[in-house]
Amino acid sequence: MSLCAVAVLHGDAQGASAIHESRVAATVDGKVFLTVEEALALAFKDCEVTRSTEYFNNERKQRVAALAKDDFERGMLYPYRATKDGELVGTAYIDKHRVRTLAESVLFVVGPDARIARIELLAFGEPPEYIPNERWYAQLIGKPLDDALFLKKDIRNVTGATLTARATVGAARRVLAAHQVIEADRAADEAERKRREGEDPPSPTPKPKPKPDPRPEPAPEPKPQPVPAPLPKPAPVPQPETPPEGGPE
Repeated sequence: MSLCAVAVLHGDAQGASAIHESRVAATVDGKVFLTVEEALALAFKDCEVTRSTEYFNNERKQRVAALAKDDFERGMLYPYRATKDGELVGTAYIDKHRVRTLAESVLFVVGPDARIARIELLAFGEPPEYIPNERWYAQLIGKPLDDALFLKKDIRNVTGATLTARATVGAARRVLAAHQVIEADRAADEAERKRREGEDPPSPTPKPKPKPDPRPEPAPEPKPQPVPAPLPKPAPVPQPETPPEGGPE
């Protein structure tokens, strides 16, 4: 099993919810079995972990509540996403909730198939006899978020620890629902990012190539005009002879 993401979910005894990071799994008037660091070291090894913040506005809260079929009033989560060999391999959440009058903290690991892959009881404030045995917790392994994930359906009850069983199943449904919403939004954001990166920048409008000015057609050579034949010279008009002076008497 490998670590993917961790978020500490904390709800107070009155049902109001707040979320915070903590170095200790839970602060309760009872036994702390594991710190957060110890639980992560057991569940996830050889992963590169990065922290982010997930905010839940009213629209996101409603989506989680609809999936979980339970109220969801948390305002934010602090997921720690871990990768192994460059691949995201799962998601874990720590849900702190009330059992009877005191709280317990449970770590759930959600696998890549969106099913519960691991459970660790971190802290339990109620008397220890109210803790179900390991076989009961093992029922949750491999369960997806569906209509069968309820006590007395796919999950059998446990005598003497009904409140713990009900609280744990409710926490599992909230975790799976929150995980589903987070991953769906993450996938949508990634798809949008890839779409934008894959779009070619708009091609500049090509400038029209200037058309060359049409070459002027050569002027037609003038046709040679026929040279008129020269007019014949007019014959000289004969002049009357002048009688010689002192002609015959």
